[in-house]
Amino acid sequence: MIKEVLSVITNPTFLLVTVGVITLLAAIALVIIELKFKFEFKKKKKFKLIYFERLEKVHKSKKSTSKKMQEINNVAKDFFHDAYQTSTSANYSQLIKTFRKVNDEEAQKFCGMMLRIYYTQQKFTDRKIKSVVIELSNLIRKKKYLLIKDRQ
Repeated sequence: MIKEVLSVITNPTFLLVTVGVITLLAAIALVIIELKFKFEFKKKKKFKLIYFERLEKVHKSKKSTSKKMQEINNVAKDFFHDAYQTSTSANYSQLIKTFRKVNDEEAQKFCGMMLRIYYTQQKFTDRKIKSVVIELSNLIRKKKYLLIKDRQ
């Protein structure tokens, strides 16, 4: 019995088939892993592009500056929600506290800027709108890796 098993195991055809099956399984596993990474990359790119498209629309919009500022606020809150799982109804002082806990100085800086703009009752100007759009775009660009966190 043992002799028969050894003769089958040491048979060159058996070894070739075994190595072939193992190689095929490894190739299938690598293809699955590659497809997963491609999907995650496309998802990240899609999220990132959505935010930039929304900001571009705001920047080119003919709406009043206060409405533009509200739309920028919505884009920012949606980004924070997607990247950090914050509440979209959170105010900027709450967001600053959240970002202080995770030690994210750039997000804190942006929220501080928005807080000053809203609560010092500065007049919304096209220049101010452009500045906020640039700041938010830079933040999204820097934090894009946060958009591909696994969502449950």
